[in-house]
Amino acid sequence: MTTAKHLDFGRETEARFVMDAQAKGFLVSVPFSSAPGYDAIVDTGKRLYRVQVKGCNPHPMGGKAYCRISVKRNTRTSPNFDVLAVWVTTAGRWAFLPKSTRHRTNVNLALSTLHHRAGWEIFSR
Repeated sequence: MTTAKHLDFGRETEARFVMDAQAKGFLVSVPFSSAPGYDAIVDTGKRLYRVQVKGCNPHPMGGKAYCRISVKRNTRTSPNFDVLAVWVTTAGRWAFLPKSTRHRTNVNLALSTLHHRAGWEIFSR
């Protein structure tokens, strides 16, 4: 069941992504409906990227900190994005994952691998 606190966190994370992407010089559009399976469109001037935005508060698991990200929201909406952008609250930074993650139900993101994850340059490929 989705709680109001969870919805607020999701909206705040999406707003943070839009502000951060605009600060990087990208044009950002937000769809009116959640049906497309993505939360924002980033326009680099050369290409449009559909972005699914998620936020996570890491949890300890096996002596390390992980974020478990649910990619498939429900049976009506299949993920249809080019980039999965994850705001990691404790690290205070974004992790960007490729569209191949959309075929998974869940993604476990280890905080120890954050420095290996793509940054904003993912939008220049």
